[in-house]
Amino acid sequence: MTLLTIAEIANRLNISPSTARFYRDKFDKYLPCVGEGRARRYVEETIEGFEIIIDCYKQKQPATVIESKLEECFGILTQTATEVKQQTTAVSNIENQPIAEQMLSLVIEHQKQLMAKVAEMETKLEEQRIIQIHFDKDREEERIERLKLEERLDKHDEALKNHYRLVDERLRSLSEVKEKPKSFLRRVFGI
Repeated sequence: MTLLTIAEIANRLNISPSTARFYRDKFDKYLPCVGEGRARRYVEETIEGFEIIIDCYKQKQPATVIESKLEECFGILTQTATEVKQQTTAVSNIENQPIAEQMLSLVIEHQKQLMAKVAEMETKLEEQRIIQIHFDKDREEERIERLKLEERLDKHDEALKNHYRLVDERLRSLSEVKEKPKSFLRRVFGI
C-alpha cells in the first residue's frame, strides 16, 4: 500500500488538483489520511471516496447525500489535536522507516479504524434485531387478538341470525294462529 499526495490522487482521477483539494476540504472528516499540511498523505482506499464524491457531484446530489455515502464507506474520522500531532510525528518517523514497515503501520492503523467501525455497526445491527423481534412479537399478538375478535364477531352474528330467525318464526306462527273471521250470521246473531 502506498501513500499518495492530493496531486497524485487528482492525476489518477483526471481532475485538477484544486478540485481535489476542494473535495478534500469539504469532506475531510470522511477521507482517511495520515499527517497534516504538506505532509498529509492518503492511502489508496481514499481514491474510492473521491470517486464517490465525483459521481455524486456529476449527479448533482446534495452534500448530505454525499456525506452519508462516504460515512457508509469510511465512517466519520474524528481526531483530536493530540491524535493529529501523534500522526504527524508518526509520519515523520515513517519517512525514516523502510517501505514495508510503513505499509504495515498504515495497514494496522486502518484495520483498527475499520474494526471500531465494524464493532459500532454490529451494535447497531443487534439493536435493530431486538427491535425487529419486539415488532414481530407485537404483530403476532395483534394477529391473535384480531382472530379472537373475528371469532367473537362471528359468534355474535350467528346468535343474531338465530334470534331473527326465531322472531320470524314466532311472527309467522302468531299470524297463522290468528282467529278465522266469523261468518256474517255468527257476527250478527252471535251464534
